[in-house]
Amino acid sequence: MIFGKREDEELPMYLVRWTARVSSIAILFMLMLFAFGGDGITQGISSTELLGLVFFPAGVALGFVLGWMNELFGGLVSVASLACFYLVYGLALTGHMPQGVWFAVFTAPGFLFFIYGVLRILGRKTMQHRIPLSR
Repeated sequence: MIFGKREDEELPMYLVRWTARVSSIAILFMLMLFAFGGDGITQGISSTELLGLVFFPAGVALGFVLGWMNELFGGLVSVASLACFYLVYGLALTGHMPQGVWFAVFTAPGFLFFIYGVLRILGRKTMQHRIPLSR
């Protein structure tokens, strides 16, 4: 179920899921403005910079889209893409970490999708191990 409240979902989890979804749409819109507005970010870039763009924003955006269907997987793709952006593009290719927190801020919906997915799995496991109070 994509839009409604899930049967076994409490209100706080519902709010986390929808906060991730709404913020992912807003951030995708802003990332598209950066990528395609004005001259765009693909004008005159090196292959090293292009590799960085594969991780951020492309990988992060892909995770947002996947998060609408599978929160854990989409969140994992977004968070892993951010980590690869920092490690592969940042440290390995340019020799320094990208500055500022904005890359992490723009990945916040991915973190929320990931947290939701993990909590949902943990919630299912605890539900299976509960002992019924009445017999």
